[in-house]
Amino acid sequence: MAFPYDSQAHEGEQPAPVGSIPQPLYNAPPVYGNPPSAPSGPPSPYADFQQPYVAPAPAAATGGVAATIQATVLPAVKAFLQRQAPYQYWRVCAVGLVAIFITNQVLNASGNTNMVPLLILLSACLVPISFIIFCVEHSQAITLPVTDILKAFGAGAILGLLLAGVFEASLQADGLIGNYIVAIIEESAKIACIVWFLRDPRLRTEMHGLVLGAAAGMGFDALENAGYGFSQFLNVENVVLTHGYSSSVAFYTALSSMNNTMVGRVITDLPTHGVWTAIVAAAIWRERGNETFRFTPGVLLAFAIAVTLHAFWDWEPLTIFGGYLWYILLAIPALLILGFFIREAQQRLSLPPDAPLPPLEGELRAYFTYVWQRVQVAVPALAPSAKSAAAGPAPMLYCPTCATWQPGLTLSCPRCGTPMQSYAPPPGPIPY
Repeated sequence: MAFPYDSQAHEGEQPAPVGSIPQPLYNAPPVYGNPPSAPSGPPSPYADFQQPYVAPAPAAATGGVAATIQATVLPAVKAFLQRQAPYQYWRVCAVGLVAIFITNQVLNASGNTNMVPLLILLSACLVPISFIIFCVEHSQAITLPVTDILKAFGAGAILGLLLAGVFEASLQADGLIGNYIVAIIEESAKIACIVWFLRDPRLRTEMHGLVLGAAAGMGFDALENAGYGFSQFLNVENVVLTHGYSSSVAFYTALSSMNNTMVGRVITDLPTHGVWTAIVAAAIWRERGNETFRFTPGVLLAFAIAVTLHAFWDWEPLTIFGGYLWYILLAIPALLILGFFIREAQQRLSLPPDAPLPPLEGELRAYFTYVWQRVQVAVPALAPSAKSAAAGPAPMLYCPTCATWQPGLTLSCPRCGTPMQSYAPPPGPIPY
C-alpha cells in the first residue's frame, strides 16, 4: 500500500533528493480506497504494514452514534465471527464453561469436597488451554509437535512458578515500583523456561517462538489461577470457622468466595501471562536470525512492553467496576501487539530465510498508525478535518529499497536504514 500518487503519469521519474524543493506530482484530489503501487523500487515483503496507510473515506454520519455503530461496528463484529467459525478454540472454551457450570451446580447440591479440586482445575485451565489452541490454529503453516507445546506449558507451570516464587520471597518493595520488580522477575522466569528451545534446529521461525511463549505463559497462568482459588477457599473457610460457624456454613461460604475469585480470574485472564510471554518470545525468535540468540533493541523493546503491561495490570489503581475498565484499557494494546506478531509471523513464513528484517520499532509504529486510521474510519469524529489537513500537510519521504512511504520525520528508513528520498505531498487533505 503506497501513498496515492499518480504513478503512471510520472513513470520513470526518479525521486528528488532530500532537501530539494518539492514539486507537486499531480493536481488531482486524493484518492480513497486501494492506492496504486509505489512509483519505483522493488515490492516490499511487508506491504500490509507500509506507512502511511490509506483508509477508505469515512462516510458522513447521518444518524448519530447508533447509526455509526450499526454501519461500522456491527458489520465488523459479524465479519470477525464469520472468520472464527472454522476454528476450534471457541468451541473448547464453550464446552469448558458448560463443564464449570455443571460442576459448580453438582458441588453446591452435594457438598462433596472431593469436587473442589476439579472446579479449581477447570476454572484455572479454561482460558489458558483455549488460548493455546487459538495460537496453534493460527500457526498451522509450521511444524510444532504437541509434545513441545506440552513441555513449554509444563515448564512455565512448574519451573516458572518456582523461579518466580524464589526471587519474590524476599521482595520488600510495594506499589508500582514493587509491581515492576515482580513483573521483571515473572517475565524473566517464563522466558527462562523456553530458552532451551532456541537450540532446537526445527524451531526457527517467529511463529514457533510465539506459540511456545504462549504455552509457557499460560502454563504459569493456569497454576497461578489454581493457587489463588485454592488459597481463597482455605482462607475464607478458616476465617468462618474461627467465628464459630458450622463446617457446612464455612464450606459453602468458602466455595462462594472461591467462585467469585475464579470468575474474576477467568474474565480477566486472556490478555495476561500468555499474551505477555508470547510477545517477548516472538521478538526473541524474530531477532535471532541464524544465531541461537541475539540481544537486540527489538528484544529489549518487547520485554519492556511486556513488563510495563504486567506491572500496570498488577498495580490496579481502580477498584470494583473501575478495575475492569482499567483491565480493558490495558488489554487493548496487549491484544493489538499480539495481533501484530501473529500477522507478521504468518507473513514471514512465506519469505526466504534471508529476507531483510525491518526494525521492530518501525513496524510497530506503522501498525499502530494503521490501527488508528481504522478507528478514525469507524468513528468519523476522530478523523482530522479537511481544513486542518490542508493547512499543514506533512511531507512524505520515500524509501527506494523497501518501497514504503513515511512521514517526513526521519532521514533514514526505520525498516532498512536506507536514506529517504523526498516527494511533495499532493494538495488537499491527506487521508491519514
